[in-house]
Amino acid sequence: MKIRTVSSDGSVQDGAFVFEVMDKDGTSYDPSCLVTCRPILGKERREIEKESERWVNGPRGKGKQREVDNDAAAELVVIRAVISWEGIDGSDDKPLPCNASTKTHLPPHVKAQIIARVLDTEDTASVHSFRESPDMVRVVG
Repeated sequence: MKIRTVSSDGSVQDGAFVFEVMDKDGTSYDPSCLVTCRPILGKERREIEKESERWVNGPRGKGKQREVDNDAAAELVVIRAVISWEGIDGSDDKPLPCNASTKTHLPPHVKAQIIARVLDTEDTASVHSFRESPDMVRVVG
């Protein structure tokens, strides 16, 4: 798979963005916790859905049907979208490396913010003015 927004030296290309993570309560941003992500668009989104499909029994004799496992799809989105981070430490108070294993162990509120940003699924109708809504993720730089 080719990731078009990151070079082999780790430099970020167009389309990537950095944001501050909001705390678990959703009341404030932590400026020391920055996540660099790239958007997941059209074709790649469909590929993730296809990779996350499972077969389930259909209703009343309709046989097996495909169904997207939303939890598996969310994990794939986080793994593919996160490029790097700063300010995320492990239980030993040392910085965690940004790899597939540690990405899957991020807290649920952090994963939700990542998914909302990279899939651009925020409810913009809930923003009533030009002011920043407390449930929106602030983009840095």
